Amino acid sequence: MKLSLLALSVAALTWLALAGQAQTRPRCDGPFSLDGSLRARYCGSEYLAKVAAEYGVHVTGQQLRDHFSVFLTTCRRVDSDIRVDLICRQGSFGNPLLCDAFGCD
Repeated sequence: MKLSLLALSVAALTWLALAGQAQTRPRCDGPFSLDGSLRARYCGSEYLAKVAAEYGVHVTGQQLRDHFSVFLTTCRRVDSDIRVDLICRQGSFGNPLLCDAFGCD
């Protein structure tokens, strides 16, 4: 009885945690945020990761946001693709210093 109650509690907490994560993600249409917020940083990095995968570059949006060198390397690999041209030219979402100035989050 105690074990099943514990299992049920763990399952409920896990479900709540996953539901909370889903709500914090912005809704995206390609590189653009649909909710009108400044969450374009998330959408742009996720879109860049998706396009980069088509070129054989396997990175995540989180890696692109966290590591500016990964962002630069990825942009160099896909520089001929017009879908990510603006993202790579702006580049601010990958640099925490620029994010402080422009409010990337």
